Amino acid sequence: TPVTPDPQPPVPMALLTPDPQPPAPHGSPHARPAAPHSAPHSHSPPVVPLTPDPQPPPAAVVSVCDEDKLTHNEFIGETRVPLRRLKPAQKKHFNICLEPQIPLASPSAMSAALRGISCYLRELEQAEQWELEERGRILLALTYSSERRGLLVGILRCAHLAAMDVNGYSDPYVKTYLKPDMEKKSKHKTSVKKKTLNPEYNEEFFYEIDQSELAQKSLEITVWDYDIGKSNDFIGGTTLGMGSKGERLQHWLGCLQTPDQRWEQWHTLTNELPESSAFAP
Repeated sequence: TPVTPDPQPPVPMALLTPDPQPPAPHGSPHARPAAPHSAPHSHSPPVVPLTPDPQPPPAAVVSVCDEDKLTHNEFIGETRVPLRRLKPAQKKHFNICLEPQIPLASPSAMSAALRGISCYLRELEQAEQWELEERGRILLALTYSSERRGLLVGILRCAHLAAMDVNGYSDPYVKTYLKPDMEKKSKHKTSVKKKTLNPEYNEEFFYEIDQSELAQKSLEITVWDYDIGKSNDFIGGTTLGMGSKGERLQHWLGCLQTPDQRWEQWHTLTNELPESSAFAP
């Protein structure tokens, strides 16, 4: 009685592969012995289930176009603000540039909508790398006076501040806060300089405090744009303390370790709004 091979279960079309050595007819000298009877099984490779692409983080996309009543509107630029940068009940101002139009092989064949999508995709790729934004620089002077038993904070000047007003300038002033003291004496602010992005202050503030206590304190510096009749705009800020890094930490340590010596240092202002200033501009 001829031996018949075990029945094979149906195999998906996408996984069918040709047998490299087709079986020879029964009785041929090249015939292979039949496999012993066993439970039906499949030699098809394992199928890996597809997982959906991760959803992009939510963001506010703003596009600027040139309105043309005769033809289609021309795309000018676009920007994307990740919503994860916002905190509940917090108002933030963003001074950011529009992404330019990406060069295309045949711009005439592409509509304004498609050009906008191309810029959106480019912003989507760069969203994770866009964390902090530089808003200018500030020159600070720190001195611990052993005679007066306190910290002297000098606000000398700022440079290249972000423009917050429609005229291309700001009306900046600087606030200092020695945290975590919540008393009013721990907060000071400079005078307002009108229509400038490079203000000079040369103002000094004094905090009465023992030198040993400064290690548990941090100095918060914020710069604001003064507005009449509405809330002031946050321009940028920085914090000096034991929890800081780089030049900010070196500046703070130099003041703590060498009393009666004046330490001047430029610091970068960023758009990171300190929690203590979120509701009190």
